[in-house]
Amino acid sequence: TQQEEGADAPPRRLLVLYGSGGGTCERLASALAAAAEARGVPSEARRAEGFEPESLERAGAGEQALALVLPTYAGGTPPPDAAWLCRWLEEAAVDERRSADSLSLVWAAVYAVGDTAYGEDFAVVGRGAHAHLRALGARPLAPLGLGDVGDGEGFEAAFERWAARVADVVAGRRPAPRGGRRRADAEGTEG
Repeated sequence: TQQEEGADAPPRRLLVLYGSGGGTCERLASALAAAAEARGVPSEARRAEGFEPESLERAGAGEQALALVLPTYAGGTPPPDAAWLCRWLEEAAVDERRSADSLSLVWAAVYAVGDTAYGEDFAVVGRGAHAHLRALGARPLAPLGLGDVGDGEGFEAAFERWAARVADVVAGRRPAPRGGRRRADAEGTEG
């Protein structure tokens, strides 16, 4: 079903930001952008390094949807090229000077990559970014995607399903999920 254009439909442009050291998330981000392009959605995949997150708060932020593809390194840290973006989201989400709807014009999705062998640190960077975006009022394009690199073919299949969903939503082929915006999510709950 084609979505109606307007305030309750995501923009028909997609920016995919990724952090990557080994190339996995770069490959996934490029695949997501290609999936959206194949559906007629202008898309760009680029490294998160150098992206100015404050631009999300400015007028016109609703002109493109945002997807993040973020790995978790040992110790629960983001890769260096996504560290600033992750830190900004974390700090903004708990900054009482910002309203809980400061990113209400942003449609966003997060794919969190990790290895379940790391236990509680599994995909913690992406899970945190997802929670922080919600706490700042971003609208969901898709539920949080979780990729376990230790799952072999299951890892690829899980990403392909998530990427197809995001691309379909941005292309207007399926409705975006409903999702509340809660500042409490910044504390790490995924509600």
